[in-house]
Amino acid sequence: MLCDSVTNYCPGFYYYKGAKKLEDTTLIKKYGLGFTVVQKLLSEGNYLNKGYHLFTDNFYTSLNLAKTLLQENTYITETIRRNRKEIPTETKKASHVGKQTKKRKIADKRRHFQEKWKFDYFFTFVKDKAVCLICSETVSTLKEYNIKRHYDTKHEQQYKNLTGQLRLDKFNQMEKNLGKQQAIFKNQAILSNTAVKTSFIVSQILAKKMKPFADGEMIKECLTAVAEIAFPDKINIISNISLSIFTIARRIEDLSKNIETTLRERITKFEYCSLALDESCDISDTAQLAIFLRGIDTKFNITEELCSLIPMQGNTTSKDL
Repeated sequence: MLCDSVTNYCPGFYYYKGAKKLEDTTLIKKYGLGFTVVQKLLSEGNYLNKGYHLFTDNFYTSLNLAKTLLQENTYITETIRRNRKEIPTETKKASHVGKQTKKRKIADKRRHFQEKWKFDYFFTFVKDKAVCLICSETVSTLKEYNIKRHYDTKHEQQYKNLTGQLRLDKFNQMEKNLGKQQAIFKNQAILSNTAVKTSFIVSQILAKKMKPFADGEMIKECLTAVAEIAFPDKINIISNISLSIFTIARRIEDLSKNIETTLRERITKFEYCSLALDESCDISDTAQLAIFLRGIDTKFNITEELCSLIPMQGNTTSKDL
């Protein structure tokens, strides 16, 4: 297609009807289909030798075409295909030639949610996605075409008669209902995290006081009794706290692994460290060797922790230690 870039007038078309119906087969075999098409359109329209500037895509890229048009006082600007044999090697190696354009992600296109979509299509913006207030479906691409298509195909017949203040009131009601739904899920997540955190704290206290794991259930009974009298509206929070003997055991095991992992990470950053040993007998008259670790890192943070506790059988002389 030949088109004037100023007036947008299209003076000529060339239809490709297949290899068997090609005209000027000699010229096509010699210079190629792209060369022949351009020459045919320009010559039939009497556009040669008039100083025109031609712009084409890389299908028509040809040095022979450029040279031929230049001799006829016609200029051409083309994009380049690197696989063309006639393109000079230096041109192919140029950093700005032949590189494929990196496809942009949706997030890179900087699209923004338009406020008018709320009133026109009953949509709102939640976590980088457009959410339909009617059916709660999401449209990931922030384009009016996608949002309008969703509204037209699913909800237009039901809500097309709502206009003016009635439409605005309906939108406000839907948005308020969505906020209530989100608040319910958010509160449930907070309650769940609170219950787990409380379970860890109680387990830590039992471990420090060296109390039986079964005491966790007794503690929960006490908390429930207090809640029923002092703050009955919070009784559901107490009921969600798991303090069974098996849960307490898992919590203490997780705390132990966390302490060990944290200590190992700190030790790898020590610049200097020292060990302190202390031996004493427990209530069963068994000698226990306590090994303490003290170290300092490059930021002068001092760490001092109990590294291990080893029972000593037999002699407990300095040599044995």
